[in-house]
Amino acid sequence: MSDFSDWSTPPPSFSSSKPKPPAPEAPKATDNFTTHGVSNDAATKFLKDNPAGQTMVRMYSEADPKASAQVILDRAQQAVCSGRELPKMEVVPKGTEFVRTSTPGTTPHPHSPYHMTPQSLHAASTSSAGISDTFALPQSSTSSVYDVRRRVALNDVPVFKSTVAPSTEKGVAKPGGGEQCLLVNAPKYFSDPVVIGQVQDRAPPNRTHVEAVFAAAKAGNFSAIYGGARALGLGLPASAKNPLVMGVAAAAVLGGASAYAYSQHIKSTPDQPKADVKGPTPEQPGGTQQPGGPHKR
Repeated sequence: MSDFSDWSTPPPSFSSSKPKPPAPEAPKATDNFTTHGVSNDAATKFLKDNPAGQTMVRMYSEADPKASAQVILDRAQQAVCSGRELPKMEVVPKGTEFVRTSTPGTTPHPHSPYHMTPQSLHAASTSSAGISDTFALPQSSTSSVYDVRRRVALNDVPVFKSTVAPSTEKGVAKPGGGEQCLLVNAPKYFSDPVVIGQVQDRAPPNRTHVEAVFAAAKAGNFSAIYGGARALGLGLPASAKNPLVMGVAAAAVLGGASAYAYSQHIKSTPDQPKADVKGPTPEQPGGTQQPGGPHKR
């Protein structure tokens, strides 16, 4: 596709009082990191034909006017394909807060769109899946503790919400399932990111495919089970929709006794007490709302 001149009615314009931000960097693929979400074809159709997709493309384009149409499309596709389903656009009011995580000592690129609500991050940080699995973070973005950065909408502005897709990378599968909020051209429409505290991830940061398959089975997350099973080379049929069947199959392939015992363990063992979240929480308006990838996600 050489340009977007054949696209339909231009999306609405949204104002901002901030000066023009620096251009975003081109998308960088994490080595062997794969998301099992929206297909490129479906993403392209959404970006071309759907008013919400057109708005997303316009916002990516205004973030980097000198970029080619193909580069803009690639950036928008990467964001759309990180979700299990096509994103829904929501115009949020001025003052709405979003957060994102990063490993301590690192600073995310200012144009990285992957954020979440404070409530979504709090839910992930206190769940048995944990932050890394819930937001299917690349291993390079995974830690046992995260810095939390907050951004605030400067005016009414569209954001794009979807469910984080499962991911696989170097023998590690993560089920996803959290809600992500894509903030396109965030330096223009949102305040500068500010570190408001840290949050601890209670789940192990380096799950194997086997553990991820079992975790997904426990949650009934079939798309993640299939992704993890494929990474294991199990070749499970689409008709195998019983989580226990999948757990047993994984155990058998891997020589099974210990893996099967683990599947029984996670099926029957209640969650342990939740880890404390350091920094602002929903009940502590200290940063107004508590934190919430994707993220190089």
